[in-house]
Amino acid sequence: MVSLETEIIRRLDVISDKLSETNRLLTSTYNQQLLSQSEVRSSGLQQVVTNLNDVSIDYLELSSRVSNMLEIKGILTIGQLIQKRSADLLSFRNFGPRSLEEIRQQLSRFDLYLRDDE
Repeated sequence: MVSLETEIIRRLDVISDKLSETNRLLTSTYNQQLLSQSEVRSSGLQQVVTNLNDVSIDYLELSSRVSNMLEIKGILTIGQLIQKRSADLLSFRNFGPRSLEEIRQQLSRFDLYLRDDE
């Protein structure tokens, strides 16, 4: 059985490889069409979010209470979670600062952050 950290590291390696390929493609496109720098960064970020949308929040090993709350709100993947702001999560009923801190701690183990924590 593969450990959680091993699986996340494997998936992050896949994401890194895909980002490298995306970067190569974007650079080529930039040279051909003279794209702006902001468009290049935006496209690369979208690729990361797309890949993290394949990774379940279960890999974060959140408490049952926090995990259940996220699932009820339709946040099922890490990609969906990192697109949220702290205020979005704190607006959920019975979701407080301790739950938010738990999410931040677990995301930070993998160098990931909520949208407004970057």
